[in-house]
Parts: sequence; structure tokens; C-alpha cells
Amino acid sequence: MRKIKVFLALSCVCFSAFFSGCGGLESGETSQNIKLKVSSFNMMFKSDVPNPNPAYFEYTKMTIRAWEVRKDMLMPLLKFHEIDICGSQELRNPQLEYLFPDKDYAYVDSAVASKVWMKNVVIYRKDKYRPLSDGFFMINPGKKNGRYCQWVKFLDLNTNGEFFVFNLHNDHLKPELRLAASKLVLEKIPEIAKGLPFLLTGDFNAYIDSGEMKPYSESAIMSEAKSISVLSPYGPKTSGCFPYEKFPAITKGAPIDFIFVSKGIKVLKFGVLTDCRNGSYPSDHFPVVAKIEIPKIAK
Repeated sequence: MRKIKVFLALSCVCFSAFFSGCGGLESGETSQNIKLKVSSFNMMFKSDVPNPNPAYFEYTKMTIRAWEVRKDMLMPLLKFHEIDICGSQELRNPQLEYLFPDKDYAYVDSAVASKVWMKNVVIYRKDKYRPLSDGFFMINPGKKNGRYCQWVKFLDLNTNGEFFVFNLHNDHLKPELRLAASKLVLEKIPEIAKGLPFLLTGDFNAYIDSGEMKPYSESAIMSEAKSISVLSPYGPKTSGCFPYEKFPAITKGAPIDFIFVSKGIKVLKFGVLTDCRNGSYPSDHFPVVAKIEIPKIAK
């Protein structure tokens, strides 16, 4: 009987060690892979001044699209779905001031001093990650469309692992500008990431099979998350809700919001979230979400 008790006790110790790992982390050491939930989410700007396009201004002022209706739906959505990192697009400074500070999340905005009026901030869990460095670059330099790519280098506080997040919002009118941006982004990412794992989120304003997205879909350094998901993708095939005849990228229904991951990152599952409250949605885009696993990087 005593032998059985000793055997069971040792078994419990071994079982616990198997799931929890043994020993503590040394400084700069990564003991395990990084698992996280990443989202790309165009949160839709607040129309508090007339837009150059009067029809679109009226579109964003409609009751179900109004900021006053949507503003208390955004952060609860991130928290309920346990999103760790969110590449957001279109938020303006007054919206950021309303949403933050938040007890669970913070954000990085390297373009805070620039003249861009819609931000591509990266939102992150304060208890799980620490920004180590950040910056941004214009994806259509020389143009006045204000389109840029935000980047952040993060430290995972659980594993001491490091990775990059890049987040952008493409031009919505000209395919040639989107194509030029694709080529520039693919040049800049290796320069900045320097071999570390990276994620690219964004509202690309283009379909995955379009010419301007071809540099991404054929890239040797990254993969589109949905296409390599271990589990079958969840949710609708679109990433936009609220069809509007002036904006066929949303009306047509094909996704324009994407998550890309560097080669070697495993996508465990991918989904498109369609949460709403009393018939109103948090944005005119659905958030796309991927649960990923970043492999241990030897230092």
C-alpha cells in the first residue's frame, strides 16, 4: 500500500512537471513557445466633422454606425474574446482618449506627433507584453494620403521571447498605391525585424487574389493566417458588415482585413467575429482573429 502511495505521489509530481515545466527563466532565456491571440480590427473613425465625401459622412452618421452607439462595444469585445494583441485602424485621437486608459490594455502610437488623422495603433495586454521599441514609416512616401505602417517590438513577459507586430491601413482608392505599399512593406519588415518572428495586421483595402496583394500572397517570408490555420476557419467569408454602394470593397463581401505571420509561426485557428448588440455592430468591419504559436527562438 505504501509503495502505491509513493508511486502515485511521484506520478503527480511528474504529471505536474510535464505541464508546468521545470525551473525558472534565466535573464534573456526563452523556455517555451509564445501562444497568443492576435486580431486585425478596423474600429471605424468618428465622423465629428464633414467628410470630403458627403455621402460617406452621412453613412458614418447613421444611428447604427454612430460612435455614440459603438464606443462601449469595442474594449468589451477584446476582453471577452481574450485578444492579446490587436492591430487597429482608423481610430482618431478623441476616440483613443475615450477608450484609454484601460485597466487591461494599453496601446502604442508612434505617429502621435504626425499629421495623420486616422491612427493605426497597436493595442496590447499590459500584463502579458512590454513594448521594447516602436516606430512607423509612410507606405506611400511623397503622397498626401497619410497612409503608414506602425511597428512595435514586444517582449513576452511569460517566456522572455521577442517578436514584432506591424500594422497598416492601405489607400482605399488607387490600386497602384496599394501595390507600391506592398512592395515597400516587404522591404522594410526584414530591415526592422532582423530575423525575429513578426505579425502583420491591417485593413489592406484589397482582396487576397488581387494584383496589389500578390507580393504578400507570394512572399517567401510570410503566410496569410487563414490559409494555414490548423482548424477550419470560423465565421463568414467576408470581413465587412454594412454594405454601402460607394465602397465595393465592403459591398462585394470578400475579405479586405488580414493577418500575416512570418514563416515558422503556427496558426492554430482563425475566425471572423460578428458580435453585435441590439442590431448594432462595433464597426463597419468585422475583427479577424488568429490564435498563433510562435516557436522558441534561440538567443
